[in-house]
Amino acid sequence: MEKKNNIQYDFIIEIMATNPLKNTYDIDSVIQKLTRTKADSVIAMSKVIEEHPRRLKKIIKDKIVDIMYEKRESRRQDLKPEVFIRAGSIYGIKRNILIDKGLRYGTKNSRAYILPEERSINIDSKRDFIIAEYLIKKVI
Repeated sequence: MEKKNNIQYDFIIEIMATNPLKNTYDIDSVIQKLTRTKADSVIAMSKVIEEHPRRLKKIIKDKIVDIMYEKRESRRQDLKPEVFIRAGSIYGIKRNILIDKGLRYGTKNSRAYILPEERSINIDSKRDFIIAEYLIKKVI
């Protein structure tokens, strides 16, 4: 596009097709945070609740072993610290970070945009598709 339009862009916004519930507010918010904070990148993130690392286990020689060794019994909603995962939705990147360094995220100046839970579904399976379809028809 830069060659076609004879212009060098400052930012690249990558919008992933597998996350159809994001909206223009989310995209605009990523762009605003990218420019306001002078971040290298702003990534849409979603809060991890059900798959919190404290609930994850390994199986070694058929025995269940905690991955995180600081054991605390509590409801999954109360697990701390709060953890987040890339939502696979929106990536806002400074052009030079992508072109010169080959990075979409991961610098020490990457920031998070917290995508609301109801818009953070990522379609990677038939089950995900059914959930997204339901949300589009009934909720959103």
